[in-house]
Amino acid sequence: VDVGVLVVGAAATVLAGVLAGIPAARRAIAVDLTRDLRGGDRSGSARGQHRIAGALIASQVALSLPLLFSAALLLRTFQALSGTDPGFQTAGVVTFAVDASRARYPAAREVENYFAAVDRALRALPGVVDVATTSELPYNGNSSSDVFLIKERGDQGVNNPQVRTSTVSPGYWKILGVPVLAGRTFGLNDGGDTPRVVVINEALAKRYYGGEDPVGHHIRFNNQDCEIIGVVGSMRMSNVTEPPQPELYAPSTQIPQRVRYLLLKVSAPPPQVITQAQRVLRDIDPTVALTEISTMAELFAAAVAPQRFRATLVSGLGVLALLLSALGIYGVVAHAVSRQTREIGIRMALGEEQGRATQRVILSTVGTAAGGAIAGVGIALALGRWLSRFLVGVEAQDPAMLSASVALLLMVAAAAAYFPARRASHADPLVALRSE
Repeated sequence: VDVGVLVVGAAATVLAGVLAGIPAARRAIAVDLTRDLRGGDRSGSARGQHRIAGALIASQVALSLPLLFSAALLLRTFQALSGTDPGFQTAGVVTFAVDASRARYPAAREVENYFAAVDRALRALPGVVDVATTSELPYNGNSSSDVFLIKERGDQGVNNPQVRTSTVSPGYWKILGVPVLAGRTFGLNDGGDTPRVVVINEALAKRYYGGEDPVGHHIRFNNQDCEIIGVVGSMRMSNVTEPPQPELYAPSTQIPQRVRYLLLKVSAPPPQVITQAQRVLRDIDPTVALTEISTMAELFAAAVAPQRFRATLVSGLGVLALLLSALGIYGVVAHAVSRQTREIGIRMALGEEQGRATQRVILSTVGTAAGGAIAGVGIALALGRWLSRFLVGVEAQDPAMLSASVALLLMVAAAAAYFPARRASHADPLVALRSE
């Protein structure tokens, strides 16, 4: 707990209590006994109190509407992000990083032998369905990019495309459930002594090849002539709120990496698989540790965590504002209705029906709340524009969300007015008149 925040919160609470008590204290000090004994100016006092009550109701609604509207927008954003297709499957995939250090494995061949041994050991574990490696993981904050040259277009200097790059092993896309749209992916025959090959994603194919089939075309990448052998579906690698970016993949057998992320498709509980994986990797080389242990589902959840936090926080405040609005409106209306006991008694003594008396109070309260809602709409729209940078899948001035927020507050105002009005309308007119 931050002490400074706690002190400020306590001070604000005390100050609010003092300010709320000042009007009552001033009225108590300014009592005119002679005037009160004579009955005072009933009509002027009632009108003044009615105006104050109306201002309180209107301001309560005006201040609650922006918070309620913001909560609705952020909740819709979180729902949209949670339903966003990242382009890959997150269920049943365990990941961790392994570093084959240069001190232990100085030659590229030794690195490949180590990872081949790791692959065999992990595939033999119960509950492990498939194994693959990659140099990049979605949403982990790391990314690599490089320039490639489209050979048919020649060297364009600074205008050569620069895209995200990854080195992956065969089976990478199968584990993540990424579709192969054209050609093929890497196989066991794509080794270090074979012609260089690459795979591109759909976003790269659309941006740099348009409607042309890129399979079979050649590029210059990593100082090597490479053939595009396949096109795969695009994945949202950096941010779930952004569209997929162009990406180029090279086989790990042709561009070996010392630090790799292992992806395990599992049918057993992830903690159980992780424990077994740590044991078998320790048997292969006790100096190499598993780091950045996670699941793809956890990585995706972490990617939408900021939006979830905002939605939860503002939604909680919105619910609190709605509750305070209901209590505040109820208290103000109940007090105002109690001051109208004599008027209601006279009206009912003259023949006004109970239902009509209740309806009149409710309509008056809803009308006052509607005036506050009109003022609150401007504040809500301004706040929505400020929130637009956090919104996904919903407009900052969404009329449906705004209308629903206004309707909800008016319903709360009507419900808060109903009970005091009903209680007053059921009172005996003669008793009401005598009490005054």
